[in-house]
Amino acid sequence: MSHSTVNDELPEAVVSALKKLESLTGRIPIAVAVAAILSVGVAVTACVVGAVWWAESWSRQATMWGAAGVGVLFTLGSLHVYLMLISTRRRARDMARDMSAALQHTQSRNQAVMDTAPDAIIMTDGQGVVCWCNQATTSLFGRELPSLIGQGIGTILPVLHRDAIDQWFEQRGFSGRVIGFESTGFRAEGTAFPVSLSARRVELDGELMQTFIVRDTTDAKWAEQELVLRERALASSADGVIITSMTLPNQPIIYVNKAFELITGYEADEVLGHNCHFLQRADVNQPAISVMREAIAQGKSCQVVVRNYRKDGGLFYNDLAISPVLSAEGVLTHYVGVQNDITARIASEAALYLRTERLNAVFDLSPDGFVVLDKRGEVSIVNPAFERMTGLFAGDMVGQSVVAFEDALMARCTASDAIVGEVPGRDLLHMHTPTVRTLLRRVRHGAQEQDTVMYFRDITHELEVDRMKSEFLAMAAHELRTPMVSIFGFTELLLKRQFKDEHRQDMLGTIHKQAGILINLVNELLDLARIEARRGKDFNRRLQPVWPIIEQALAGLKVPDDRPKASVSLDVTDVLVAADTDKLGQAVLNVLSNAYKYSPKGGDIQLRAIFDADQQQVVIEVQDKGIGMSPDQLARVFERFFRADPSGNIPGTGLGMSLVKEIVSLHQGTVDVLSTLGEGTTVRLRLPAQMSPESRGVEEEGKVSTG
Repeated sequence: MSHSTVNDELPEAVVSALKKLESLTGRIPIAVAVAAILSVGVAVTACVVGAVWWAESWSRQATMWGAAGVGVLFTLGSLHVYLMLISTRRRARDMARDMSAALQHTQSRNQAVMDTAPDAIIMTDGQGVVCWCNQATTSLFGRELPSLIGQGIGTILPVLHRDAIDQWFEQRGFSGRVIGFESTGFRAEGTAFPVSLSARRVELDGELMQTFIVRDTTDAKWAEQELVLRERALASSADGVIITSMTLPNQPIIYVNKAFELITGYEADEVLGHNCHFLQRADVNQPAISVMREAIAQGKSCQVVVRNYRKDGGLFYNDLAISPVLSAEGVLTHYVGVQNDITARIASEAALYLRTERLNAVFDLSPDGFVVLDKRGEVSIVNPAFERMTGLFAGDMVGQSVVAFEDALMARCTASDAIVGEVPGRDLLHMHTPTVRTLLRRVRHGAQEQDTVMYFRDITHELEVDRMKSEFLAMAAHELRTPMVSIFGFTELLLKRQFKDEHRQDMLGTIHKQAGILINLVNELLDLARIEARRGKDFNRRLQPVWPIIEQALAGLKVPDDRPKASVSLDVTDVLVAADTDKLGQAVLNVLSNAYKYSPKGGDIQLRAIFDADQQQVVIEVQDKGIGMSPDQLARVFERFFRADPSGNIPGTGLGMSLVKEIVSLHQGTVDVLSTLGEGTTVRLRLPAQMSPESRGVEEEGKVSTG
């Protein structure tokens, strides 16, 4: 099966169908067909006459005319059908001829493309027997095409012998493909040569076909070996080697060795194709450069000491020897330069200077404060971070003695606020100006009475995080332990003692209630952790009306039987928000649920939603007449596990408002809570919003009309 036959299998099927139709209509001559149709028409007429005559249902004359009419209609219909078949046969014959020509043209074109390819293309069956190959196969392996057809591909590519071809595909391939496999081929005279082998196997009409593309890599291997030899010889030199071309424009660099990279700091790919002038930068007025230019103009060798510059800007003195390379005709083609860095001392000083500049940058950019005292005990360096922390400015502190510095620093604390730690050289300073903060100071004295460095770090946030973490762990452990103790205790009683059905049902109800509390707690903890970890990346935000979200939250609210439903006022019919429906609905539901729980004595629950056109925000407000909160409680309303009712009579996990704040914040909104102890609480969710395009159009039209 040829490659072109596989690709053009569908046109051949169409041609075959058309030829069958032509054969069907072409077997019967036209005259015979017409006579047969007329005979059948007469026979049909006679049958109709006989049937009617026998029935004696019509008069004879009517019978004759009716039979004649039926016969004529049948004959004309038969002739029409036959003529249609004749026309269809002609069209089918013409179509088959055109498609056969197109198929032959496509096959010829594909064969020409395959024969033009420089790589050998070989097609085999599932057993590795060659079915087809292109002309490049002959030049590559030195075998004529007829001698390869029907032979196993393993005769020219031993790695593909018949017993191992399946295993080769499994080990080297992926999804029936192998790309760039290095192997060995054999020519007709038995000469082995390196090849790069790519392959694919497909199943066509239930038959497994395998296609191999083989490329001769002999020249590439020789070139690679020569290149490696040259690289090793030049790379082994401890001096920098650079080769420039004198035949190309701008005399570019075409080779540098590893030592050149180490000396100059430039990678090879950064300098290839550039002129050597970049090593001199702006320092071009050197006598040594003039000597080099004159030697190059005369095609001679020379040795000079020239100032060059590294990639990092550092200066180095280069003992440079250059030598010309001439072609066989005596034409100057290249220059070879050998570099030797003779400025180790100067380079060390430059590196020290660079290191000093970097340390200064670190001092200036560091978020931590640094104060350096020289060997006389006077302030010599104060970085900007220390100024921001303490309000003490470098202009006032530099030159002051360590005593004056300590007095100025302690003036921002009280004596009791400076706590010396257990580890010597560490102080904990509680600042009250310019802001309240806690600083950790560490002091490091230089050797042999050199400079002293004071390091200041603002640990206010760290201490607050540690406090919150400790409180969180304590409250989480308490909230988890309480329901677990109830579940464990009642379960143990049920296992060890027998109770009446009523008592047992009551205990099971308690277990079920506590388990529900535990599940809700874990779910809310997981929701909070997931929201914080993903930072809203899993939110499915889309621009949508806000009122359906609020109505969905109201529908999911379980109002106690003895409480009326909340009073709802939604003036946001045409307001759109970019929000995740479920997450924002959960936030509204949490606020509504809290309003009912923390107003146990009843009272109206009001839900309002309005659009703030000035701020381009939608404001969702929930107000209750419940127990309210004191200012201290209000300050902790968003803390995890915090509940305004510490008695435990009001169910809840203390995570609801934390979830509300996280969800609203990830929607670029804010949460405001107003509360008065004993009078009630108002929670406002503010979210970015906009009017729908239709509403804006109507509003603008109204404004124009009014004007």
